Amino acid sequence: MIGGRRFRNAWPIAAWLLAASAGGCSHAHPMRPVVQEHLPPQVIEVEPPSRAVRVPCDAIMRARFREPLDSTTVNSLTVFLKIDTRRIPMTVTLTDSGRTIVLRPRATLEAHQIFTVELTPRIRTVAGVEFGATYFWQFTTVSVRPIADPDPPDGSDFQSPVAPLFWQETEPAAGQIRYDIYLGSDSSQVAAALEPTITTSEAHLLQTANWPQDRTVFWRVRVTNLDTGDSSLGPTWRFRAAPASAESFTILLPVFDCATWDGTGWTCNQLRTSLTQTGIARFDLASLDSTLVVADAVMAIDSFDNPNSRAPYLMAAGEEWIPCSPRFRGLPLIIGLLAPCVGSVDSRIQFTSALLGSQLQARIRRHSGLFDYVFVSGAGQAIQYFPFLPGSGVELHCLRRKPGPQSGS
Repeated sequence: MIGGRRFRNAWPIAAWLLAASAGGCSHAHPMRPVVQEHLPPQVIEVEPPSRAVRVPCDAIMRARFREPLDSTTVNSLTVFLKIDTRRIPMTVTLTDSGRTIVLRPRATLEAHQIFTVELTPRIRTVAGVEFGATYFWQFTTVSVRPIADPDPPDGSDFQSPVAPLFWQETEPAAGQIRYDIYLGSDSSQVAAALEPTITTSEAHLLQTANWPQDRTVFWRVRVTNLDTGDSSLGPTWRFRAAPASAESFTILLPVFDCATWDGTGWTCNQLRTSLTQTGIARFDLASLDSTLVVADAVMAIDSFDNPNSRAPYLMAAGEEWIPCSPRFRGLPLIIGLLAPCVGSVDSRIQFTSALLGSQLQARIRRHSGLFDYVFVSGAGQAIQYFPFLPGSGVELHCLRRKPGPQSGS
């Protein structure tokens, strides 16, 4: 009798209480996986663990079985990795004498996503035993990617005086992302990462002023997901800009195509700006050698109009755009000022800035996410450009090493 209530089978209850008490005092070996009772009989361990969070984006998935499996039943048709219903490309192998399924994604996993691994009933053991139903488990990846893949490469020298900085991006879909960048010539101060030099939401930094020449620049980046609080601090990297004594040469890149938007439609192969007209021009940067070292750049476009009272500006497009193409309607997104007009020389209106040179260097290096050029006027009369006249285009002032011994970094 327990608590005034009579039980017919008292011994099993007492035995159950004794077993539960003994189990409460036991300790699982910290190095052994805990076998969960809800797992199917064949599966004894999964990796990452079920419901794991902050799993690295380069994780490999494993499912270990009690008995060896029939290798002909383990493949991409019986094993799936998914986000919701979308399948993730991966390779499937069988190791550990046929007892462990290994899934290797063909690309790093997306950040801050719930992934599902499915093992279908078509998987069999060597004895022919199948799952009774689909077995699956889930895990969630970390919401920031590690800071990696620096450009300029770590330890490199003879870099552009306006070299942009790039690193591995955490995709915007993971949440609101912030990058804190630490810069300087003092390696210990940069390594301490106490106060960021600049903060941005983009996984790159375009230069608005030249790097110091003949001096090593140290830099470091911290990424933070403001929605989740996850953060990762990257290593300290270094590079050195080309010396002031480097040889220089000029490349003229002509306008590839252009058009003018007047609010209702495009006028192809013409470039005009006014309060109601906006021009866009493209250049074939992909045709250039990606190893070019840009010192600075000037965009110079022929015009017989005086720009002084008409306030022309060179802006950056924020997306890919092909003027006059039926696929693209209206103007592209305009994200900011690249260069002001610095006057007219030999009937060419000129735009230049360190930011323009840095953006062009990034595009020459084949970095994605940077696009073409928008011409606007802030006041006064319209400006008529003649972009296809000889001499119009982008003047790239580039650097190369002098023959003979070079100074170290």
